[in-house]
Amino acid sequence: MLFIVTMSLVSASDEVNNETVIADGIVGTSLVADGVQIANDVNVDEIGNIYYTNSIYSSGDYGFIDIHVKDSYNPLTKNWTEDGVDLAGADIKILDSSDNLVFEGKTLAGGAYSIGNLPSGSYKVQLSYSTYEVYTENVNVGANSAVAVNHMFVPDILLIVSYNSHSEKVDYLMSLSKRVAYIDTGNFDKTREWLFEYAKYIQIDMFSSTYKDFETAEARKLLSKSPANANYNVAYTFGFYDKNTLDNLGIHFVGGSASNNSPNTIENTYVGSYFQAPDIESSEVFVANMNNYLKYIFYLINPQKYINPTLDTATTPRISPECGIYHPVLGTYTVVPDAELINQWIIANPGYNNDGQGSLNWMLKEYVAWQEKELNPTELFRLFENDYMNRYNTDTPFVAIATYYCGGPVVDALIKCYEASGRPAFNIFKLSTAPAMSSILLTLTKTTQIGISAVASLYSWSLNYGNHSALNDLSEMNLTVVKGLFDVSQQSYESETGAQAEWTYSVTIPSFEGVFSPIILSYKDSLGKSHVVQSGIEKMVKLTTGWANLKDMDNFDKVVSIVLYNYPPGKGEIGASYLDVFQSTYDLLVHLSDAGYDIGMNKSDLPSVKELSEWIIYMGNKGTWAQGELNKYVESNWEMLRQHHQLVTQEEFDKLVATNMNQDLYKKMVDYWGDGLGKIMVYNQTYIVIPGLWFGKIFITFQPSRGWEEVKIENYHDLTLPPHQQYVTFYKWLDEVANCDVIINLGTHGTLEWLPGRNVGVHEGDWSFELNLIPTIYPYIVSNPGEAMVARDRIGAMMITHMTPAMAISGLYGNYTKLLNYIDRYNDQVANNVSGNAYEYKKLILELAQSLGFEKPKNGQTFEAWLEDLHTYLDDMQNDFNTYGLHTIGKILSGEELIEEVITIITSRTTVYNHILHMIYPNLKDKNYYNDIRGNSQYYAQSEVVKTWLRTFIGDLVNNTYTFDEVAKMYGITNKSSKLYKSLNYSTKVIENIKNNNEWNAIMTALSGGYVTPGLFADPAYADSIPTGHMGRTSDTTKMPTKAAYESAVKVVDLLLVNYYEKHGKWPELTALILWGTEILRTEGIGVAEFLYFLGCRPTWNDGDEAVTGVELIPINELTVTLSNGKVVNRPRVDVFASMVTSNVDWIKLMLTAVDLALNSTDDTVANNFLKKHYAENPMKDRLFGLPGAVLEGTGMSNTIPNTANWNLTTLNEDLARIYLGRVSYSWTLDDHDNIVITKQTENFKYLLGKTDLITQNFDSSWRLLDSDDYYDWFGGLLNAAKILGANPDTAFVDIRNKNNYIIRTYEEEFELEIRTNLLNPKFVDALLSTQAGWIQWNSKFQNAFGSLYVNPGMTLGSQLGNEMVSTLLKYSGKIDSLAAATSFQSAGAFMFYMYYQGKWENPDPKLVQELADEIIRNAIKYGVACCHHTCKNLDFNMKLIQASSLSAADKAKYAEILSQATLTDPLYKYDGSTDNPSNPDASDKNNTEDNNQQLVNGTTDDQSSGDMAGAHRPERDHADRVAHTVHGDHVARDARRLLNILRGAVGHRVHHDLFGRAAAHRDGNLRHQLIARAQVRLVLFRHEERVAKASLGVRDDRDLLHGLGVFLLVGDHRVADLVIGDELLFKLGEDAAFLLAARDDELERREHVLLRNELASLAHGAERRLVGEVCKVRAHAARGRERDLLEIHVLGELDAARVDLQRC
Repeated sequence: MLFIVTMSLVSASDEVNNETVIADGIVGTSLVADGVQIANDVNVDEIGNIYYTNSIYSSGDYGFIDIHVKDSYNPLTKNWTEDGVDLAGADIKILDSSDNLVFEGKTLAGGAYSIGNLPSGSYKVQLSYSTYEVYTENVNVGANSAVAVNHMFVPDILLIVSYNSHSEKVDYLMSLSKRVAYIDTGNFDKTREWLFEYAKYIQIDMFSSTYKDFETAEARKLLSKSPANANYNVAYTFGFYDKNTLDNLGIHFVGGSASNNSPNTIENTYVGSYFQAPDIESSEVFVANMNNYLKYIFYLINPQKYINPTLDTATTPRISPECGIYHPVLGTYTVVPDAELINQWIIANPGYNNDGQGSLNWMLKEYVAWQEKELNPTELFRLFENDYMNRYNTDTPFVAIATYYCGGPVVDALIKCYEASGRPAFNIFKLSTAPAMSSILLTLTKTTQIGISAVASLYSWSLNYGNHSALNDLSEMNLTVVKGLFDVSQQSYESETGAQAEWTYSVTIPSFEGVFSPIILSYKDSLGKSHVVQSGIEKMVKLTTGWANLKDMDNFDKVVSIVLYNYPPGKGEIGASYLDVFQSTYDLLVHLSDAGYDIGMNKSDLPSVKELSEWIIYMGNKGTWAQGELNKYVESNWEMLRQHHQLVTQEEFDKLVATNMNQDLYKKMVDYWGDGLGKIMVYNQTYIVIPGLWFGKIFITFQPSRGWEEVKIENYHDLTLPPHQQYVTFYKWLDEVANCDVIINLGTHGTLEWLPGRNVGVHEGDWSFELNLIPTIYPYIVSNPGEAMVARDRIGAMMITHMTPAMAISGLYGNYTKLLNYIDRYNDQVANNVSGNAYEYKKLILELAQSLGFEKPKNGQTFEAWLEDLHTYLDDMQNDFNTYGLHTIGKILSGEELIEEVITIITSRTTVYNHILHMIYPNLKDKNYYNDIRGNSQYYAQSEVVKTWLRTFIGDLVNNTYTFDEVAKMYGITNKSSKLYKSLNYSTKVIENIKNNNEWNAIMTALSGGYVTPGLFADPAYADSIPTGHMGRTSDTTKMPTKAAYESAVKVVDLLLVNYYEKHGKWPELTALILWGTEILRTEGIGVAEFLYFLGCRPTWNDGDEAVTGVELIPINELTVTLSNGKVVNRPRVDVFASMVTSNVDWIKLMLTAVDLALNSTDDTVANNFLKKHYAENPMKDRLFGLPGAVLEGTGMSNTIPNTANWNLTTLNEDLARIYLGRVSYSWTLDDHDNIVITKQTENFKYLLGKTDLITQNFDSSWRLLDSDDYYDWFGGLLNAAKILGANPDTAFVDIRNKNNYIIRTYEEEFELEIRTNLLNPKFVDALLSTQAGWIQWNSKFQNAFGSLYVNPGMTLGSQLGNEMVSTLLKYSGKIDSLAAATSFQSAGAFMFYMYYQGKWENPDPKLVQELADEIIRNAIKYGVACCHHTCKNLDFNMKLIQASSLSAADKAKYAEILSQATLTDPLYKYDGSTDNPSNPDASDKNNTEDNNQQLVNGTTDDQSSGDMAGAHRPERDHADRVAHTVHGDHVARDARRLLNILRGAVGHRVHHDLFGRAAAHRDGNLRHQLIARAQVRLVLFRHEERVAKASLGVRDDRDLLHGLGVFLLVGDHRVADLVIGDELLFKLGEDAAFLLAARDDELERREHVLLRNELASLAHGAERRLVGEVCKVRAHAARGRERDLLEIHVLGELDAARVDLQRC
């Protein structure tokens, strides 16, 4: 039956069993003495707070009744107290033995009354108050005696429920009767536990063993004291029903008995059936069910007194409309079963949990069957839609509002607002899980006549809870689904940290299904009243309508703004993290054109990427110091800017901004930045400039600068810097002038999401809320979940994951390669007792190492020990890995990049290197690759073989068409259950996921208002976050730290403690952790687990979904570490504090709990618990510090340091410490309700900083010290402050990127390593500088190096390392051919010049400094000045630059004039023409190019570097060239090492098939003039039968076979000499040997080649020659073998002994 349900409000003035209900609905009205009426003739005396009256005359023959009444509810504290409060106004009746009324009155102010003149006899005293049950007590009064009657009114109905979920029910029931009390399961109040002892009825709703203070054991203990449990009167509804839980609780269920104690009684079913009514106080069903619920409870407590309401269908449970369509004008379209039918279902199918979810059985079966028969949402919608069209006559598609419950104030407000904006809307509501909301929505989109263009979901958790995911339905529906939050708590709404309590289930979990853009629509006050947030309603309507418009509009009509990041302003500051924004912008224009968008031209007419990048850089943001640049831009493009209204006048500003925004925010803006248009990006004090270029309806523009670059250092204390006028105007202009339909924020990341305001749940009064006006699509790097979620949660953007660049092994290059060669040759000569050669190599090593910035052996250190350390360092360099180039949207890795990425991922996520090691070297099966082999010079050859084997295997998989099993079979891996097979097979999943890149599809789908499937934000090396191109989400934070994360944390902490202990001989007493939410999310909680484990605590998890349940203390005797010598020692509880960037309540609670546990531990003392020691010195336990809640923008270090014009070096570090303390000294704790409490605790924070022994942070992704300014901002900021406050802490960056190999480095070590392996490594530099955006990225690394150096007091840049940095810059300056390259060079060069003249660079080479100054000036003359904040803005820098230059006076003057025009300042240098003519900047540049093109970082040429990452090409295999020889186990290391000595390439044996046989490269005139030949060799792993090996080689010992696996070299390219290796290296010196003695300009190289000649000669005449014949025989035999038996690993190396004619077979 179809009917329209009308909603009516029911007041609480009804009567329940004749008990008066408090009309105003407020519980616990205070009754005071003033309100008690006392007759005029009554004298009142107060004795001991007891009131007596003399209104009844007493005599000796009569007795007294002294009455004292209390109420357990204290209206002042709004809580129940076991002591009670005196109750005035309680009704007193005295009846005699015949029940005749003797006396009637009320207690007075003290809650007492004394009745006298009572004849001896029996009396009945009745006390009543409000809606409490009447209390009766029989007393016997004797002559001249008093009887005391003391009573406290206590609730006897106790609800154990989630108040957050059921506040409406709880409040309403308490308004009906004071007999009702509750304890909130979400925040269990232990002060109310005594109520159990009085409760005659208890209801436990939604029980979970994870409840704090009410877990299973505690609940059992409390129930055992309750009369309700003793009398089988405990209801148990909608919880966990597993037998173990129920048995452990010890519940005596309502309606049960000793012989039948079950939750499935009819009584327990009725309780749940009443209680299931939706918590909508105005709902008729809610009111009826709650009234009848209470009647039923009264009956269960006292069936003799009360009537059972379930016997009358008028008072049996009712059910709300469970599904239907609602519109505030047209009504509700739904069907519901009648009460009689429901009652029949309850009786027929009582109980719970047939679905395993704790649901009522009748609702699962009978009701669902009824729904399937009677409920037809499609038919309901058809009727509604017809009525709607008849009434409103519209064909505009709907927005569907999905809710649990029908209608309500929020829904009404939304629909009214949608319709006012011209968009029809309706409410589809669905309470139960079947059919799912998502399936109903899908059905409606298929059957609607008008159409549905977007969905506004007010659902929490899932739109298809029963199936755990709505992905399939939503994908097919293909609509954008935005998220609204309703009825958050008032505390959450008003808190600076936002709606933390509601965020997980309201936002995080729905995001797993692709629901996004959270907006708060209503909040509930402390009294349970809901308040609609109108500004939230309007924001949601605007954004949802925007997404719906994208669904409806033709692509050609859409206006798209591509917003690029250009902060701080300047030409060298445009870009995004690891994204080529220029290429991606170009590609986006192409894709838009292909999809029918108006780009203003044919795509074939688009400018090239280089031309586009030049335009973009030219148009970018200008600082106030570059007013001339802004003037030039405006004046050169006046007509275009005017045509597109990009020049905003004061009048337009007033209309757009001044009268069109929150006035409190407007006032903050003008109070800081001044009245009018402000100064930033303002032309001629008349126009705000909106920079950008139109391609048809596509606008390429820039997010305005944040403004910090304009702030003086003394004003950095202002933590809530408002955005300036141009910033605010920009977003208003896009919306109302440009009529932009959608914004694409291109790359990670902007500043809008970081503006001052609440952490999450932003609303009116928050800047991000004010300026979030247009649907935003935000391609974002997949490895940055924390910051991505900030953007999702604060500006409602659709976050689309994009891939990281490939992660590639660094390898060695230039003189680092040569140094490792020298070390290996030295070790060989020592092993062969060739002492003369060894001595010469020792001298070469010492000289070359010093030239590369390495220290000489320390006093007392042997050369061998020093050499081993140096070898280890070079090994670390060689095996380090970094990002290779930049990603471009939609780019699919291939060739060598794909090989590198696959190796990075599988070596981190599997133990594949161990399995390869054990296969090749069974005698090493007890060794761990990372712990025992890699970095150990004894096993250097084996390590290289293992790595090369894997690289070749992956290369075959990537570069050929073989299946995995075919490749595995070729390599002899056929056991599919083996660990090696499984580890290698994981690579197929990785390759497939990388190739399934969905980025362009996701962006274009989003632009069409479609549904983008969700995907994980995480680092690909750590989690399953590929393929990219999905709406990003995070993992479930309630399960963090995971068990795996905790185990990782134990490893990290143990490493740190051992490292510190072995260095200092004692334990660190206080450790500082840098904890970022993004790192915690990426690693599943490692950082949080570290905090716990330092204190000797660990998380606890439940047995089901492994959600974290709490923290437990580890006994002190179980806290041990293993030292490097293998000794196991006990360690203390180490005090720890965190400088953190997260507002996740769950994590904060875990860490605070650990502090409490450690502080209150009983098994330790201050001697082995340093938290207790520090607490005794400074009694505070604050250990979590961060920014104040409304500030999210960092510590100030990264804004201050690069802005060089703002500070003086002599006071810089003190200023930085002051800024840091002003921002980060806020303590984060929780109150009793788990709300975040933030207080400024500067002195306590300073105490901790001054005591700090160790500062540590993890590296877990592509970002490290030089990749992001966040590291020197947070880690560096803390380090600086600690040092300024007198501490001298150790520092430790823990590289956990490879899960199998954790590495600790100090701050200084990390700084130098990254400069060597990344910043200067031609492999990575070449990859970056192949693109315009790459130049800018490279520049940012120099800036981060600058910041990292300056933030650390006393730290300097080493002489040689600084020289290498400048040499590298100068080398690549010869390749500058674009504005991006030129401005990036100027910016990076400026940072180096600062280090020089401010003394932060030790002993710089004066010639290099001069060349640097010259090149910066030449560059600026040719391309214009960069005008970044540290270049144009700092005139002192420019003066020193001119002074340091050796260029002509004319050139200096030209530079000064260009700078003057850009900054509108007087020229710093003038030329009167009296000296030499100005040099030609082009000619200067050309000459410099020729010179610098050859100059390498370490004094070698490009040829010694193999940094190329081109796609690999595998030559055809030649069976005739195959050779096999079993390598004796004892000789493997020696042979491989010698081989690698000869073949060592720039990157340590990387595969470079494209370079095989390449012509010899030219060397710089100052270095080498000779040709160095390249040799292709094949290192063969040949698996053959034992008989073949024995027959061919005469092997007599099976051990020599290494289980049939050998290592060999085969001849290769005919253009180079051939080399064969068997047991030993074989050489034949030919006529070209004299080449080795050719004249050298480089003394080191001349000496090296003399030594090499001696080595080769001795080898050529040795016993090795005897093996030639046997090797050739084996090769001939192998050529007839099966192809699958041969496994080739191609290694490209440079023969330092060039053109040596080697022995041919």
